[in-house]
Parts: sequence; C-alpha cells; structure tokens
Amino acid sequence: MSILPDHTLYTIGMNPSPGGHDLNILFSGEGTPVPRHKIGPIIHDYCLIHTVLTGQGIFECAGIVHHCQAGDTFVILPGVLFSYEADDRNPWHYNWVALQEKGTNLLLADMGVTPARPIIRCTDEAELRSLAEMYRHLRIGFNQSDHPWLEDLQASGWLRLLLHKLAML
Repeated sequence: MSILPDHTLYTIGMNPSPGGHDLNILFSGEGTPVPRHKIGPIIHDYCLIHTVLTGQGIFECAGIVHHCQAGDTFVILPGVLFSYEADDRNPWHYNWVALQEKGTNLLLADMGVTPARPIIRCTDEAELRSLAEMYRHLRIGFNQSDHPWLEDLQASGWLRLLLHKLAML
C-alpha cells in the first residue's frame, strides 16, 4: 500500500502476465483521492470499472454527468471521452479493475452497460461488501508466486465472479 500526493490511500496490483484469456486484466486497485481530485477529460484504450465503496463524486461519460455515491459502479469504455472528480467534502473511496478490450465490450453490452448507461447501482450493503471482497481477491493475487500465468488465471476467475454479481444487480 502506498500514498500518492493526490490520494490518502492508494494500492494497486499489476497483472504480470495479461493476455491469456478473453477477459484480460491489466491491473486492479483501491484508492481514496483527496477532495476534488480529477482525472480527465481523457480517452482510454482499455475498459476501467470503478465501484464506489464510500463517499461520492462526479463521473462524466459521453457528455452526460452522473453523480455517484457508495454502491455505484461506473464503467469507462475504451474510446469514450470521460472524466471523474472526487467530491470536495466527501471524496469517494473506490476499487477498480482495468481490462483489455478483447471480450470486454460485448460482455458489458450484454450487461446493459453502454456510454449512455455506464452506471450499475447496488443498494444492498452486504452486496457492496461482497463486491469489495472480490476486488480485493482479484488484486492481491498478483506477484505472489513464480507462476504469473496462474496469477492471471486466478484473477480472471475473481473477475468473472465480480462481473456476474454486477450483472445481477
């Protein structure tokens, strides 16, 4: 775990061997940015999924502003202009996972996630804790063994469980 100047908490797990599956995980993390910390406007060439655990902020995607709070998952799709900013009084704490595009866009579209509808809402606290635990398992497996492909395989399993839970919300 480390602290960056623009975060009070920041931890990240990098996949040492991405690319072996239809859902390729690049990295996963957890963070609490300082008030009004902003990313963008920018376009990524990968998918980035954030789940807000506490606090709030603003996510703008394809020109639409979304006010996000605990329980909201916002999805950044490849090639789509976005920005997001932590609230000035109650900055969010979130988990995230970055995925290469290979099979991601079709899966997310099947889940109903589009640039016009990039938010998934979770209103149940137990479900939100379960999502946070899946992110944690996904992240902590990286760089723990001499077999990076097995770490990728394990993370891929946790990602599939995470996406299943998000699709069921």
